[in-house]
Amino acid sequence: MSDAAATPRALLERLLEVLGAERDALRALDPEGLVRATTAKEGLAAAVVAARAAFDREATGADARALRVLAARVQVVAHANQILLDDAIAALRRRLGIADAGLYDARARRRITTAPPLGARTI
Repeated sequence: MSDAAATPRALLERLLEVLGAERDALRALDPEGLVRATTAKEGLAAAVVAARAAFDREATGADARALRVLAARVQVVAHANQILLDDAIAALRRRLGIADAGLYDARARRRITTAPPLGARTI
């Protein structure tokens, strides 16, 4: 079944599968697996948005509640994967000796640098 013809439930279940593969790739520090998962997630994202519009028009009662529960599960799993990714990045930074510059980017995320701080003496 193509993503465009899939039901919202099928799309969310497929997204859970992809998030599971992403989690496995994160645990194994598998960059190729992460790329595959990212590509699959990007493809599913547009299909989920399109399917949601149709579902919002047609679904009522138990169908809508069941889909909200499934969507919440997807959100929890995606958040857990984000935490795994953040932890993996932090572990790699420590292992590679990359210092935290104490700076933040435009999205209030900490930035890192491999250069010495301004004004630091280098030998």
